Amino acid sequence: MSAIKLVDGVLSWQNASEFQKYIKSSAGIADVDYSMNTFWLIICAGLVFLMQAGFALVEVGSVRMKNTKNILTKNMLDACIGALSFWLIGYAFAFGDNNSFIGADGFAIKTLDKQVAGNSDKLYKGKDYAFFIFQWAFAATAATIVSGAVAERCRVVAYFVYSFMLTVFVYPVVVHWGWSETGWASAS
Repeated sequence: MSAIKLVDGVLSWQNASEFQKYIKSSAGIADVDYSMNTFWLIICAGLVFLMQAGFALVEVGSVRMKNTKNILTKNMLDACIGALSFWLIGYAFAFGDNNSFIGADGFAIKTLDKQVAGNSDKLYKGKDYAFFIFQWAFAATAATIVSGAVAERCRVVAYFVYSFMLTVFVYPVVVHWGWSETGWASAS
């Protein structure tokens, strides 16, 4: 019963008119735009990450039953290795500023921390971290695409070295060329 009263109080006309005034102000529009963009990035990162599960199911269906656990473990560790390597090195190579071939600053996403420290009105730059998660999901998925082709054909250690190299160097360099502001193939 108290939840209904709470909802009734939130939806009362007085609160709604105050909310409408705030939304119509420039600060309100900027906050809603920032929040919606951050929310959309997180939703899209989740959708891209679900491709990991899809690739895992395709691979399990195409290997012998004795290798099912191996394939599932490999796909899960692929996402973990991709997360650590993209966080530590890959994001800096992809979106760091230095030259048009490869980025060279922001290792372990330190540039995001500097942006947070330098911005006194927003202590947490959620959109930047959501963008990192979105890019990590793509990097890990790019590494997983090949795992189906090499299922039952290579050693696990060799595959993890490949996964590390793809999420640290290959994917970030291509991303830097096209999506970074300083890349040679960038539209900006």
